[in-house]
Amino acid sequence: MPFIPRFGLGDTGKVVLLVPQLDVIEQNR
Repeated sequence: MPFIPRFGLGDTGKVVLLVPQLDVIEQNR
């Protein structure tokens, strides 16, 4: 059970970090 909320927070953090990276990659193209 404790892994579920941790993964949830981790996934959210990854999404927040990945979104700006994808925008930069698109701009570079």
